Amino acid sequence: MKKNILIGFLIFFGLLFTITEAISPEKKEVIQAIKENRLEYFKTVKPNTLSLAFKTKSGTFSGKVGFSMLPFLISGLDNPELEARKIFYLELLFPEKLKDRKSLDEFLQDPEFKSNVNALREKLFSLEEKDIAASELRTKLIRLYNFSLREAINKRNFVSISYFDAQQFKEENSKHEKTIIGRFGKTAIKPLIKAMNEDRMDKETKLQIIEALQFKNTGGISSVIKKDTTRLKRAEDIYLLADKEKDLEVQKKLVELAEVYMPNDLTQP
Repeated sequence: MKKNILIGFLIFFGLLFTITEAISPEKKEVIQAIKENRLEYFKTVKPNTLSLAFKTKSGTFSGKVGFSMLPFLISGLDNPELEARKIFYLELLFPEKLKDRKSLDEFLQDPEFKSNVNALREKLFSLEEKDIAASELRTKLIRLYNFSLREAINKRNFVSISYFDAQQFKEENSKHEKTIIGRFGKTAIKPLIKAMNEDRMDKETKLQIIEALQFKNTGGISSVIKKDTTRLKRAEDIYLLADKEKDLEVQKKLVELAEVYMPNDLTQP
């Protein structure tokens, strides 16, 4: 049923193009692949074909078709051609529909869209791009489609957290009266420490995480971790992180945080 709806819409879309824009052979080819639900086509299509097919007078091709394009664009990320993947990255931004990460939430209420977004997240996290422009586009997409901080902590997905910039982290963490970190308590500690170990995380985000990990608004670390053995393990993890940290200010803050985590009987003279 869903496929029939998609095909019907795309036929209408094709007719619309005949009225507003000349349909190139390349555009016809791509529309036909979509109508026939040929995901594999997008894994091998050449960049020049894509460029001509996706060309529009204004906006993006995917923006005109809508989110029904997601499965085809996701499939295209397996295309070995770098320039083809760049085109798919750009189409996945859906600038006509997704202005920022906040605008994603309303669309996630739709189960089919959410399923496609989860598939996209998995694909984006698994990819590596050596080309700078492609890598930047991939990072931009991850930040656009990323899990919320609550979801990332719940899934123990430290890689997801490592892509948060300072503003995103601040906004996400404030979505609970005790903050999201305060709400999760000790469950949040390990994924946040692992996230700070990722080179991509910027300084300001690290400083915000260090501040949040002191749990000042929920009674301090002693109210979050009861066992001294666990506090000692987390302190050791933070000391190891400080040893690897290149920024002196962040390193100093990490050492201070580790001292806060040390059990009282080990910090007293």
